[in-house]
Amino acid sequence: MSWRTIYVTGIVKLELKLGFLVVRGETTNRISLSEIGTVIIESTSAAITTGLLNELSRRKIKLSFVMRNTILMLNSLIIMAQQTPVAGYANRLTGQKPRKSPFGLTSSRPKYAPSPLS
Repeated sequence: MSWRTIYVTGIVKLELKLGFLVVRGETTNRISLSEIGTVIIESTSAAITTGLLNELSRRKIKLSFVMRNTILMLNSLIIMAQQTPVAGYANRLTGQKPRKSPFGLTSSRPKYAPSPLS
């Protein structure tokens, strides 16, 4: 049951250790991820490990960043990134259609790239 809202300020490192959110700052706190519903970070000096980001998205824990009266919610972006391959994002950004290789893989690079010297 998730019922906690974690509010983080200051210079901290957030990491995952044995199913716990570990907040390392002046003091070290451990909170079970099964109890967390939302994590709100109000600091530009917070470091978050990718293992923790992955586990937060897997458990559908909401992650929000608050910066100068602007709230950025990242829960839907993280879930979407797990379901869509990176090549799909690259194709959307560049507007190129993916091409198939003989091995069944796709690539977003142009078939013949211009020489860097020309």
